[in-house]
Amino acid sequence: MLDAYSHFFFVGIAGTGMSAIAQYLRGKGKEVSGSDRLFGQEQKLLSETQFEAMGINCYFQDGRGITPDVDVVVVSTAIEETNVEYQKALQLNIPIMKRSAILAEISNSVRTIAVGGTSGKSTTTAMVFHIMEQCGKSPSLITGAGLSVLQEKGLPGNAWVGKSDWLVIESDESDGSIGNYKPEISLLLNIDRDHKEYDELEQLFSTFRDNTKSFFIANQDYALTKKLSQSNNYNFGTVDGAAIRGTNFKQEGFSISFDVNGVSCTIPAIGKHNMENALAAIAATSAAGISIEESTKALATFRGIYRRAQLVGKTKNNCYVIDDFAHNPAEVAAVTSGTATLETAYLRCPQVVCYQLGGGVLFYKIMEYALRHIRYVSLVNLLLDGFSKVHPLETPAVTELLGYKLSVQSLHAELVKVCGESAARARMLRHYERMSEILGEPGAPVRAAKAILERLN
Repeated sequence: MLDAYSHFFFVGIAGTGMSAIAQYLRGKGKEVSGSDRLFGQEQKLLSETQFEAMGINCYFQDGRGITPDVDVVVVSTAIEETNVEYQKALQLNIPIMKRSAILAEISNSVRTIAVGGTSGKSTTTAMVFHIMEQCGKSPSLITGAGLSVLQEKGLPGNAWVGKSDWLVIESDESDGSIGNYKPEISLLLNIDRDHKEYDELEQLFSTFRDNTKSFFIANQDYALTKKLSQSNNYNFGTVDGAAIRGTNFKQEGFSISFDVNGVSCTIPAIGKHNMENALAAIAATSAAGISIEESTKALATFRGIYRRAQLVGKTKNNCYVIDDFAHNPAEVAAVTSGTATLETAYLRCPQVVCYQLGGGVLFYKIMEYALRHIRYVSLVNLLLDGFSKVHPLETPAVTELLGYKLSVQSLHAELVKVCGESAARARMLRHYERMSEILGEPGAPVRAAKAILERLN
């Protein structure tokens, strides 16, 4: 179907999921343009200048970019039918397609390795891509986080067009679109309560498994993923019986090492969760014909991805500032566990977690975990202009907060203490309105982390 279209217009192109597909299609020779509510300012966003350098025309989201020569308008689930550009497309009788449908069309037309699960998808997808690239497979990539090695080329880093028919994608379960893919090889990393309840997640991942053409590879360390396993030579984990098994895990500073079926593997990363991610990537690439020895050699040069245990800097007192996108309790636990083993001059001092103010039940569960398990927490509120305000919450000071069920009201009250009722309400409303843009725009979270680094110095 996509071959019939020449010009694609993306509404909200700066969003991570949208931008990756837009870049991929541009790399395949299609004409691509798009809009965003943050475009058209006096000072252009980094992503806007990057898109324009690729030949992607960028517009403010007011409908002017949608003209009769556009063949199809692409929208995400965040775009409502009342959106001015959605309405403009209807007026011009231009077909409208969901982002998930476009990705399904792309992935089902090539040999795809799809990475699924509720945590670790972006890192594992990047590892699979890195191994295949290093081993001469020349894959393409569509993912949810920028790879450092691609960002150093001046790219957003979440997409790449290779020369082969292999494509590595991050498969999203949050909107149910994971059930639309028909990959050659599928990875199931884990199942935790995140965007959906367990029974719904189990059904989605069962469909994901059933749609897989060749190898469905599951983590054997968790009961729910093991339950969905198919019998093959590539299931992974640390338990006896895992075909791709990791043992002898060690972490020294910003480096982890372990054995994979007796083969030594060292990666410049932190945390045991990254051994699990690496085992998954090795399993998938083994199914694609790459030996364990080749994969482990490639992972030694893995550069990591944007905002996944990313080292922002180190103070003169040898205190490290690490930025991580962890957005559910399992991910917060993984990154704090990984950082707890770092040997620094500040080892006896409390850990610090800087968190972007979010919303919904999941955010409050994350905050509850942080407040209960970490001795010092900083609540970071990011505004649209990237300004950050750091509010330290020392555990003794939040005893009352922990004394009753954590709620929207209790955390809102805490924010009110910092900046007043009207400002707190405005910030929360603005965040809800623009959450996708904030999370998708490189720069703002890292600027907040760098502000922390300056304060520590």
